[in-house]
Amino acid sequence: MRNAKKAGLLLGTCLEPVEPEHSTEELVEKILITREVHPVFSRAARRISIPGSQLEKHGMASELRMTQILAVVRLAMGHDVAGNCTHEPCVSGAMAGANLLWAEAGSNPRDMASDTENSRGFSPVRCREIFNEAEWPILDGPSRFFSRVD
Repeated sequence: MRNAKKAGLLLGTCLEPVEPEHSTEELVEKILITREVHPVFSRAARRISIPGSQLEKHGMASELRMTQILAVVRLAMGHDVAGNCTHEPCVSGAMAGANLLWAEAGSNPRDMASDTENSRGFSPVRCREIFNEAEWPILDGPSRFFSRVD
């Protein structure tokens, strides 16, 4: 990450994949590491349990747990990191501070469906509905998160 910054790239970071077996101490350590690189956005995302995979037995972090973690990430990043996102998009995540959501279509390794937009993925329209429900203003046009330079 430091080398990417030295090369002039803007970074987006993610606390991912969050799993039920991660301790609070481990998550805090990773949040602090990502804060130190001054990303343009940060996020938290849970591991999606794929049926039949070796990790299925561990389960998935609940949406409530991810909402709590996302709120901590938002607070830990401070005012200099404008963007905060979560995956998968949800109203509780937006209420916890996620102001950036990813619309997905096509194949996705977190999904058993061949077109994730018809399953786990979200369209831009659905992402807007989530922001509306959480009472976030919606920006039309290019992202403001990537216009920042250190």
